[in-house]
Amino acid sequence: MLIQSIVKVLLPAAGQSIHSRCICHRSLSSLSELRNQFQKLPGGSVDLAKDETSGIATVIINNPGRKNAFTGKMMVDFYDCVSDLEKWVTGKCVILAGCDGTFCSGGDLQTVQANLSNGEEMSELMQNATARLFNLPLVSVAAIDGHALGGGAELATACDFRIMKPTAKVGFVQVKLNIATGWGGCTRLVELLGRTKALRLLSSGMIMNAETAYRIGFADDILDENGDIVELGKQWLIENCIGNAAATRVIKQMVLAGVQFDEAASLKCERQLFCQVWGKETHREALSMNKKHK
Repeated sequence: MLIQSIVKVLLPAAGQSIHSRCICHRSLSSLSELRNQFQKLPGGSVDLAKDETSGIATVIINNPGRKNAFTGKMMVDFYDCVSDLEKWVTGKCVILAGCDGTFCSGGDLQTVQANLSNGEEMSELMQNATARLFNLPLVSVAAIDGHALGGGAELATACDFRIMKPTAKVGFVQVKLNIATGWGGCTRLVELLGRTKALRLLSSGMIMNAETAYRIGFADDILDENGDIVELGKQWLIENCIGNAAATRVIKQMVLAGVQFDEAASLKCERQLFCQVWGKETHREALSMNKKHK
């Protein structure tokens, strides 16, 4: 009964996220105060575009003059983009990418210097945003061109997949500044690679090329070097997420349940999510076209 009660509470209505596992100790009003605080540190933007036809959204990190480093304003932009995507019930995928041939170089120096005495607030705002991105019912991919360093590497872990151009590089270089990850990157890296590999990357500050990142399991694919990274990312998603929005969102939520719940609760969620798509018009249409064997 307890498991069933938990599942009943956490199971979403059609189109909604299964639940957020982000650890946030602040109230929504306090997070609003943090937004106002960091909004005052200007520069750059994080820009969201949603394509209703393909169901693919793009989140573009845009601060090319500083190698797409995150200012306080950009942290707020990013937080707001995730909030917007949580309400996008007709989408199925999202691409996170940087502009001008690079992904993200972490925190902007001026923003860092302005927050030397309140790192917890910055960490809490970014952990909240990255955890909610990770738990979206959308399949997410970090499309990495150029460098993803420090906080940029952490952002990449907040996506379901990471794809890289052959010349791209990624590194958890925080230790070179005698600090550690603050945006949730360590927690997700341990889940992704395991304790030993995560510890080596974090403690050494090594910068990996695409081949190394792929070999150890950080990157999921290495792309053709030619072409725009966002367009390459869209093509990768089209090839790897073939279902409609409803099926894709259900699959993502099933996978989240498998990670977050025990076996009995996960099976309960899977059964109820399955019923959201079974026998629906799109299912019947696919059956009539014999798509299963094509």
